[in-house]
Amino acid sequence: MKRTSCMAVAALTVLTLAFAVMNRGAAEASDEDVFMYRANPNLLVVLNRSASMGTVLPSSSLDLDGDINQTRSRYDLALKALFRVLNADGDKHPTYLTSTPGEVSRVASYRSLLDVEDEVFLSQRIGSLWFDNTVHVSTSAPFQVKSPPTTPDDPPYGSWSYLNLWDAVYALPPIPASGTTVPFPKNEIIGYFSHAVSTPAADNSASCRPKVVLLITDGSDVASGSLSSMVLDETYSMFILGIGVETFGNRNRLRRLITRQTSTAVNESSDESGG
Repeated sequence: MKRTSCMAVAALTVLTLAFAVMNRGAAEASDEDVFMYRANPNLLVVLNRSASMGTVLPSSSLDLDGDINQTRSRYDLALKALFRVLNADGDKHPTYLTSTPGEVSRVASYRSLLDVEDEVFLSQRIGSLWFDNTVHVSTSAPFQVKSPPTTPDDPPYGSWSYLNLWDAVYALPPIPASGTTVPFPKNEIIGYFSHAVSTPAADNSASCRPKVVLLITDGSDVASGSLSSMVLDETYSMFILGIGVETFGNRNRLRRLITRQTSTAVNESSDESGG
């Protein structure tokens, strides 16, 4: 049986991209950004869609979801951040000259910016999971992969493309008007990556494929519950785009998801260092 090679090179880390999301142009890789890994990573976007994400942002005119009751909300900014992640090469709209849409009437015309070149640029096989009062796992392919005998490491990744992922998330119903956010869905994230090992087809590179989590949240998912029940082990790389995180405690708990520090009490009155 022929063994699948799992050596690949990427020119941009997810962390670099995460910093590039917020009002920067296309990131250019430097020597420090270039790193090698044994197979293209599985990147899981974990999106908070709870009622707290409907909180209005001050001094913002952003409206991407078209919900008149939640205009200028945290969720509008979350959608903008997600679009920028998927528009990995930073292409700009030919008319509006930006890499992300700013209002609902322009979203459709920005879709063409999400193309195979983004997949080549980022080289991440992306899946999505979202949560509100409960956790929702997509019933479509867990990550963009091709069916054998073609390799799952060469873009384009098939019909479950970056554009399709955006369309699936953007088509979700309005976020709940009320309700308690479920805790950070650690177990569902672990299960999602496990499911991807054999679905939709066996992944011969699974043992050497990095597992990356990008959490987009306002911190309501870490407001309650023990850190030990939330923190993923070191086989996962964790990155967070925090949107409107209001309390020191929630900011610090999000930091702990990255630093994996669970042995000491969380500081509720000031920002902790690190993360």
